[in-house]
Amino acid sequence: MALLNTHTTIKEFIKYGFSEDQAEVIVNAINDQNTELVTKNDLKFSISELKSDLTSDISKLKYELKSNISELKVSIAEVKIDILKWILPFVATNTLATIGLIITAFWRS
Repeated sequence: MALLNTHTTIKEFIKYGFSEDQAEVIVNAINDQNTELVTKNDLKFSISELKSDLTSDISKLKYELKSNISELKVSIAEVKIDILKWILPFVATNTLATIGLIITAFWRS
């Protein structure tokens, strides 16, 4: 919190033509606003906390991403196996049918 030397500030206002009451009202208003001010150290601490939170969040996201990628790899492997289960019998049947047709064609000749 910033500190204001009220006595000196009131004297300064009076020096430039303000009444003592006016100067006191202005200084009190300024002091009331000072409770809302933050110091450089307050900001540094807040920034430090934010950095820590961000670092933690990024680490969690990296872990989740790695986990999701691993799950996707397993799913892709399962899909490949399923595709092979369907394609291999199809290819084998077509190959046997083609061989059968070729044999039949040569057998009749």
